[in-house]
Amino acid sequence: MKVLRLALLIVLGGLFSAMASAHELRSGYLEVVQVEETPQFDIVWKAPVLAGLALDVEPVFPQDCKVDPVAAQRNAAGDILTVSRAVCAAPLVGRSLTFRGLEQTDGDVLIRIGALSGTTLSQRVTSHDPAVDWGRGASGSLFPTYFVLGVEHILIGLDHLLCLACLVLLIQRMQKLVVAITFFTIAHSLTLVATTFGWIGLSIAPVEATIALSIVFLASEILQARSGRQTLTQKYPWVVTFTFGLLHGLGFASVLSEIGLPGEAVPLALLAFNLGVEAGQLLFVGGTVLAVMVMNRVRLFQPARLVATYCIGSMATFWVIERML
Repeated sequence: MKVLRLALLIVLGGLFSAMASAHELRSGYLEVVQVEETPQFDIVWKAPVLAGLALDVEPVFPQDCKVDPVAAQRNAAGDILTVSRAVCAAPLVGRSLTFRGLEQTDGDVLIRIGALSGTTLSQRVTSHDPAVDWGRGASGSLFPTYFVLGVEHILIGLDHLLCLACLVLLIQRMQKLVVAITFFTIAHSLTLVATTFGWIGLSIAPVEATIALSIVFLASEILQARSGRQTLTQKYPWVVTFTFGLLHGLGFASVLSEIGLPGEAVPLALLAFNLGVEAGQLLFVGGTVLAVMVMNRVRLFQPARLVATYCIGSMATFWVIERML
């Protein structure tokens, strides 16, 4: 049994070390709006970003389309947005738009196509199928597109997951944990909505550094709880999680602003993205609670929690320094 415990702890430590080297992959964004019957299109393109660098991916229009770059600018997150104008010899309906280089990545691209009539199509392509047929689908595809983006964002957002993991490791009573997660959800939903509609706005760099600092705080509270002291989070879980949830909502909003929102359907896209975030969050919390229950049964919870806490705290401390610099 001691050998098994040691082996599991080594595996757990290796897992967290591997997760520390993982980078968040953001979606690319392509907006194509027809402005003339010619047909003529205004194009905005943001390549997928990995580890802060834009991947070598670009949209490829049919050969009879002449695409001329107009301008390039950086958005608040530092990503380069390329604005172009395309003039095609024939309509694009029924033809394919492909993405060169996307199949060599793990990225995806969200596409927003605006017709001259004012109708729009939101669609998503992945590295497994890096092409879209112009005119395929309908505007109703917007909800599942943004829902999936919300689920994927929470499941690859390591800092958000580690914050949730700390709450599960720290708050042992199920009733208090449910209250804490509920207030966390309410808070990040409020700031996500407020930031998306422009009611509040903060620079994302200090927000991300503070999010990492919140994880350091929770990790230190887990260590204090091990020594028998009742921590602030254990006493007032809803206060702490509501405060941290406000910060995490700002992080979600920055990602959503990078992806882009359809101007005529912002409330629907925002609702779908937020529900996707909640679904991914419930999936992760449920899996973590189940893992804790299993470790309690085999008497591995306390040593595993200790290893996990030090790994999480170390990663979060590194993020604080990295993001401040």
